[in-house]
Amino acid sequence: MFGDPAAKTPSHQLRKLGTVFRQPLQNCVYYPKDKYSADAGTEKVHMSDAFYVNLERGNFKRVAADAKDITKYQLTSSDLLVARRSLTIEGAAKPFMTPEANEPLIYESSFIHVSPDPEFLSPLHLFHFP
Repeated sequence: MFGDPAAKTPSHQLRKLGTVFRQPLQNCVYYPKDKYSADAGTEKVHMSDAFYVNLERGNFKRVAADAKDITKYQLTSSDLLVARRSLTIEGAAKPFMTPEANEPLIYESSFIHVSPDPEFLSPLHLFHFP
């Protein structure tokens, strides 16, 4: 299970953290208030959503995002978001699993997008053991 302790060889491959992601860590683009709408545009996760236990589709604000930004910042169900800032200590660096999506979902610049490569790192493992 743990390799050969006498030879000090691990049974698993050691990798640098930055090499187990599908893309570099990034935060999203900022959109001004006049780009938001209650019923049109792309759903976007905001810091105010981070106070809920689960991120649920259909409850997010919508923004008139550019197609290029949607492609670059779209989340998948195997991605995580990490709060890069917070008004409380409990919220700082808090991770969030991304919900399943039938339509594009992007995120605000207060989050860091983490996209683990499932060949090397399970999103659920990363979520529970940061």
